[in-house]
Amino acid sequence: MNAKANIEHADNNGWTALMFCAQNGHELCALIKAEANVNAVANDGFSALMLAAQNGHAMCARALIEAKAELNAADPSNGFTAFHTACIHGNADCVEALVRAGCDTSLRSKDGRTGRDMAQEQGNTAVLERLAALKRVDTNRKKKEQKRRKKQQERLAAEEEEATFSLATSDHVRARTPFLLSTAMRCSASCAVSAKHSGRR
Repeated sequence: MNAKANIEHADNNGWTALMFCAQNGHELCALIKAEANVNAVANDGFSALMLAAQNGHAMCARALIEAKAELNAADPSNGFTAFHTACIHGNADCVEALVRAGCDTSLRSKDGRTGRDMAQEQGNTAVLERLAALKRVDTNRKKKEQKRRKKQQERLAAEEEEATFSLATSDHVRARTPFLLSTAMRCSASCAVSAKHSGRR
């Protein structure tokens, strides 16, 4: 890319080169590497990520997400986020990219709808099925994490119990040592006296 090129130049509608590329599914790496503003917003409230999500360009969406594009930025006119846009247009791959990146799927548009609501209204079954599959994966992940934490807690509790027992045993031995030594010494002295008497006989 020409170093002199103004990558942030916008047309009369506020569209930058990055937005045009995102809309048309073109390679974004050069622009992103040149530090194009991934969160720039056009006059109509759309960002590059929203445009990629609207037009089903999952690779562009992932590139923008990796470049730290704002996942939950909303169009001020209607409250649509990139997730809403992907859902309403039936772009399941973009939906998955956004969900995996951690977008807030519970956000509502200005008329009170979530992205899932919009997919349901539009009959976008591919999006609904993908969301259901992602939810199952997330549920299974959480269950595995809970089991892992439970096992870790049980292991730590067992180690603590073993350490407490070892400490108590050690303390008991130390407390008994003087008594045991005294007893041993008395037995030794007694045995010596007995042996002496036996020798005289």
